Amino acid sequence: MLESEGGHRTIELDGEGRAEFLNIINEETDRLNRFIEGMVELARLEAGAARTTGASCRVDEVISLALERAQTLEHRQVNIELEPDLPPAAGDAHALAEVIFNLLENAAKYSPENTPITITASGVMNKIILSIKDEGPGIPEEMRMRVFDKFVRLDEGKGRGLGLGLAIAHGIIEAQGGSITIEDGDNGRGTQVTVILPIATHD
Repeated sequence: MLESEGGHRTIELDGEGRAEFLNIINEETDRLNRFIEGMVELARLEAGAARTTGASCRVDEVISLALERAQTLEHRQVNIELEPDLPPAAGDAHALAEVIFNLLENAAKYSPENTPITITASGVMNKIILSIKDEGPGIPEEMRMRVFDKFVRLDEGKGRGLGLGLAIAHGIIEAQGGSITIEDGDNGRGTQVTVILPIATHD
């Protein structure tokens, strides 16, 4: 209910209205916190603070860490196809798991719930090739580099994403000495995001 007090308008809410109002405040606070954390992480990456030397990790460990966090995949079919006896990848396991988590969340968000998501990994020469494939609508070719820029989203005007996730993923992979690309999925269907990492070397 609206009331006027000395030229100021106040709002009185019933119990249900107060609860809804508090939920909105909590959601916006969480969103602001994620934004601040994302910007701090991007600043670190751009300053080179996240570069690692000498770290190595197992690919299956990285994937397991990512899947533990990806709650949106709880009811999704996730196929994991790893080449046997993969050598360790150069890079920090937790940083790389953050990238894979982000890519899995995107795959779940932009593909139908009744379609599978596939994770593959293989060794080629001195590289680890790790791909995440979905059966969604795909990403237009002209957007495949732009989505790694800050604040760029495929669904502009829809949803509540910040447009920072892929920018952070790109920065982390580059900091680990790797690269990340987007292309069509199998038979031109869906999206395949491929992360290329150097194989760890030991003196």
